[in-house]
Amino acid sequence: MSLITLKGKNGHNLHISELFQRMTYAGLYLGRPDEDYNQELIKRFVENAEFRWRHVPNYLIQPKIRFTGHKDPYPRLPEVECMAYVDGYTKKYWGHLVILWMQEKVAPPIDEEIIAHIESLDWEELAGDGDP
Repeated sequence: MSLITLKGKNGHNLHISELFQRMTYAGLYLGRPDEDYNQELIKRFVENAEFRWRHVPNYLIQPKIRFTGHKDPYPRLPEVECMAYVDGYTKKYWGHLVILWMQEKVAPPIDEEIIAHIESLDWEELAGDGDP
């Protein structure tokens, strides 16, 4: 059973069985983000996935940074961090991959652009068998 099923590039189904989400700027109480802060958030996001699933490879869909503010624009990442545990068949085994992305609203729904990106991934190359 899966929360969401997508169609992989190899023709097999990809099953999202776990989906964790968090507000990107949940810990930013004062001030506003800058490029360094955003890069640190992305780094921590990836490290969190590596810690949670130590023996499963991960793949980050690079977030699109937008600039907000009229007089003094500043870089903003999308509002929600999404971390999905995905599994599906490869040619050799049942593969696993943690996919990370950011989008503007809580999922589901997953942004169409993100779905297209996930479905286009080379599952055979990226997915691991989950063994240590």
